[in-house]
Parts: sequence; structure tokens; C-alpha cells
Amino acid sequence: MNFEKLCQNWQNQDTQSTQTPSNDIIKKAQLQTQKLKHKKWWTIGILSFTCLVLIAFFISVGVYKNWRESIGLSLMIAMLLLRVIVELISKSHLQNIEQTLDFQSYVSKLNHYFKNRRWIHLLLTPLIYVVYFGGFISMFPVFKAQLSEGFYHYILISGGVVFMGLGLFIGYHIRKELKDLLFLKRVLES
Repeated sequence: MNFEKLCQNWQNQDTQSTQTPSNDIIKKAQLQTQKLKHKKWWTIGILSFTCLVLIAFFISVGVYKNWRESIGLSLMIAMLLLRVIVELISKSHLQNIEQTLDFQSYVSKLNHYFKNRRWIHLLLTPLIYVVYFGGFISMFPVFKAQLSEGFYHYILISGGVVFMGLGLFIGYHIRKELKDLLFLKRVLES
């Protein structure tokens, strides 16, 4: 008798849909996309400011007169400019995804964007970081020749600390963006 009541209750229960309406999914995706666009402006701004500071230093100190100094600093500036260009292109791709597209086209274009961002974060960013760090290291002989021994050691130690901190900072933000992208991808696939 209890089993029959249980079966009857099971059959009479309200069926609730666990699927999210497509309008809600699109709204979540649009909100997440807006957050990504906002973060890109900050990234582009910080990288551009750093690049301008290095260019000003390059010109004001007259580094371009010494080929050894100019190679290292030129590498650093070039890597920052490359990263700014990559971020501008990526932002442009994100901007060009029309939110008025049909759902499948929208998801397809965002998936393409996700693949590009993963490629940027997992391959291009570490490469840029290593070359930037190499540019800094290539300036050590110049620093040693032109600076006092104490200031040279200060640059060695503080440079190492800054690059380790910068590596952790970049890694944290890469993981955070990849997590945001994965969330957006899951929302769109549900």
C-alpha cells in the first residue's frame, strides 16, 4: 500500500523544468561580456602607461645611443606594444560579436573568441613575459658598468622580486579570466 502511494505521488508531482530560458542565458552572457570588455580597457590602459614610461625613459636618458642598452629596452617596449596590440585586437573581436545574432551564431562566435583568448593566455603571454624579462636581464651589464655596486645589487634584487610578483599577478589574472570565460561558456552551453 505504501509503495502504491509512493508511485502515485511520484506520478502526480509537478514537473519543473530545470532548463534556463534562453533569454536568461543571453542576459547572463551579455553581462559577462560587458565585464570582459571593461577589464580589457584596464589592461590596455596599464600596459600603455607602462610602455609610455619606458619610451620616455628611453628618450630622456639617451639609451638609443648605446646599442647594448637599446636592445634590452627595445625588447621590453616591443613586448609591451605587442601585448597592447593583441589586447586591442581581442577587444575588437569581442566588440564585433553582435548581441542581436541568433543564439547559435552568438554561441559559435563566442566559442571562437574563447579559443583565441586561451591561445593568447597559454602561449603568447608566457612568451611575451619571457622575452620582456630577457630584455631586462640583457641590461644587467649596462647597469653594472654605469651604476654603483650598491644600486646595481638593488636593481638585481628588486628586479627579481618585481618580476616574481608580476608573474604571480599575471598568472592570477589569467586564471581569473579563463575562469570567467569558462563560466560564460558553460552558461551558453546549458
